[in-house]
This record gives sequence, C-alpha cells and structure tokens, in this order.
Amino acid sequence: MSEQNKSILERKRENMKQLADAYTTSLERGNISEITVVNGKVIKGYTFFYTLHSPFSNFHPAKFVFDGLTFFSSEHYMMYSKAKLFNDQQVLAKLKLKLKEPIAVKFLNGELNSRDIINTKELYDEWNSLQMSVKGLGRQVKDYN
Repeated sequence: MSEQNKSILERKRENMKQLADAYTTSLERGNISEITVVNGKVIKGYTFFYTLHSPFSNFHPAKFVFDGLTFFSSEHYMMYSKAKLFNDQQVLAKLKLKLKEPIAVKFLNGELNSRDIINTKELYDEWNSLQMSVKGLGRQVKDYN
C-alpha cells in the first residue's frame, strides 16, 4: 500500500473514531443528536434516516390513520401492508395486537409524544424493541421471497 493510501486510510479511521465518540457521548447524555464527521471535524445538524430522531426513519414514532386503520410508525404500516398483500392472516393479526403494547397504547392515546420516546433512554429502548418485533413479524410473512 502506498504512503498516500495509508494516510487516507488513517484519516478515515480517525473520522470514524470521532463519530463514534461523539455519538456515544450524546447517547450517554440521553440525547442522540445527529452528528457526522466531515474532513476530520465533528459536525452537528445532519439528519440520519436510521435513528429514531429522524422523521425519515421507519421506526420514528408517527401516529397516522390509513384506510381506517391506525399505525404508530411507517414500519408498522409497511409490515402490515406486506402481510396484507400476501394474505398472511396470522401476521396481520399479530401486527394488530402490537397496537395493544403498553408503549404503543400510551403513544397513540397521547400520554407519550415522539419527543418523550426519542429523548428518554428507557422509552427509546422499549420503542426500538417494539419496532424490531414489528420488523420480525414482517419477515415471517408467508410466500414472500
């Protein structure tokens, strides 16, 4: 490997370390702000789609009604739509039951809002677990390749 390539690789490693450190610090404070590293500098203010903070995340808490059915996230809606498309009644029933999960009930009834869920570690973890279970049900849909 050339010296130039070694230098580039070392800078990339340092950038990743800075990003990980900044993210960990934010997580420890219970406030995961959007952070990135550009040219070796930690920059705040970017929106990453894969965190609950981002409204672009499928896991982001978002109550909405579609065709008369209530959903608590776009992930919930997508997995429901997938099960419906493939006519998997068992998964559809399980996804409907997710509406009765305690954190989902509190969110849908307005006892919790998306900020509460995003900024409170215990709620964040509980919400993420709920979303992962929804995603897991989507993977069980029969006849889906």
